[in-house]
This record gives sequence, C-alpha cells and structure tokens, in this order.
Amino acid sequence: MYDPFEAMYKGTWGTRVLNVASGACLLAASAWFVNNLLSAREADVPPRVVNSITIEPSVLFAGKPFNAHINVTLNKLCPYEVRWSLVRIADGLEVVRIIEPVKQPPAELGRQDLPTVQRYVPASVAPGAYKYVSEVADICGQGHTYLSVRKNADVIVR
Repeated sequence: MYDPFEAMYKGTWGTRVLNVASGACLLAASAWFVNNLLSAREADVPPRVVNSITIEPSVLFAGKPFNAHINVTLNKLCPYEVRWSLVRIADGLEVVRIIEPVKQPPAELGRQDLPTVQRYVPASVAPGAYKYVSEVADICGQGHTYLSVRKNADVIVR
C-alpha cells in the first residue's frame, strides 16, 4: 500500500510515534486555548447594565413617596440588592442611604423596563438640590457579586 507520508517517517516506528504524540499535544493545546478564550468572553459580561433611571415626580417632598422608573439590560438572571441614596449637590454629602432587601430577578433576559418601584424620601431630609444615586449588586452563584454602574438623577426636595 502506498503511504504518501513515507518520506516523513523514513520507515522508523519511533518517528511515527513522535509525530502522533506531537499532533495529539498540538490538538490538546488548541482545545485548551479555545476553551479559555470562550470562557473569558462570558466572564466579562456583567449580569445587569442600567441604561436609565427616571424619577417621578422631579420635585420630591420629605416624607412622601416617589417612583423610580428603571430601564436595564439583563444578561444573567441573578438575585439582586438595590442601594440608593440622596447626595447633597452643594457639598457632596450623602444625606440618606437605603439598602433594600434582596429581590428575585425578572423572568426574562434582554433590555426591559423593570416594574415601577415606589420609594420614600425620609422626613428628616432638608429641602435642597440633591442627586439620586442608585447602584445594584447582582448576587450570582459561587460567591460572585457584581456591582452595576452607578446612575445619578438630579432631584429637588422641598
């Protein structure tokens, strides 16, 4: 039988074994590299990206409720914790910081408007110009917690 690779083997079994072993090592290294490349791509995607926050009404009253309309892009469905605060614009002092209980994620992935959340301005907040600062901690499995990008919205408290 004709062997087209006979010139490469030169008829010795040692050379053939060495060529097969080298090919197997090259195949294993290629598979490892591709696996690491694809795994790294998934690790860089955050579970949540906050696209916009709209506060309604734009003039808030101490002790009264307000609504937060939030548009997000969900890449993973993980339980999450919302932390929001009011920061005085004049001096950058955080006047109020609220940490809400952990919530379960919505049922679907992709860009969407989350259900409207009603929040309250504490009665102890003095009138003035503030920034509403919100951040979300997504608690995904194996102890991974991802903080979404902080979003700000200017509000006035009367």
